[in-house]
Amino acid sequence: MKTTLKKTLDMAKKGVITDRKDIKIIINDVLSIPLTELEHASHWFDFVRKFEYIEDEDEREKYYESLTLKNALQIVDMFRADEEDKDLCFYLRSVMMGILASYSIKDIRLFHSISLLKFLKVYKNIDHEYFFETASRYFNIVVRENMSMYDFFCILKRKFYEPWDICRDIGFLETEILTCGELLDTILCDCMLSVIE
Repeated sequence: MKTTLKKTLDMAKKGVITDRKDIKIIINDVLSIPLTELEHASHWFDFVRKFEYIEDEDEREKYYESLTLKNALQIVDMFRADEEDKDLCFYLRSVMMGILASYSIKDIRLFHSISLLKFLKVYKNIDHEYFFETASRYFNIVVRENMSMYDFFCILKRKFYEPWDICRDIGFLETEILTCGELLDTILCDCMLSVIE
């Protein structure tokens, strides 16, 4: 597909990162961010300490200092293995909110700027069509190259905090929220916890 100069300039203005090599480097850097740094930037990662408890206080602090975002995602991934959809959705939302709130971390800012479409295309083992169809059907989103991770996360954030309209079936809102969790599961667990090919 030929990229026009106007399209390139528009993406550059928006700050969307589309280069495969850059995306791989950013993902590896983001996964290596120490959990303590994420906790300083946002309270959303506090849940990790509930699951990784060590009794000895000195050992506990050394252990926590060795944890990274990848370890937090591995904890969240345990809920998927147990098929606990609501808990999985809750913790995926916490990670997403933490990533949105940790704007003070340079690698997170770069992650925000990654093109969602190009990010997904880096990972061959996911069902891209299902992801795109689900995003379109439930949230009226067309995933294009200029949609950043930040843009997508903000759309999901709005859905997570959307008030219930009493005229609508609450089951439909629950389905939409669990669908947000499903899309986050694809990004944060299926993709980020797998090896980039």
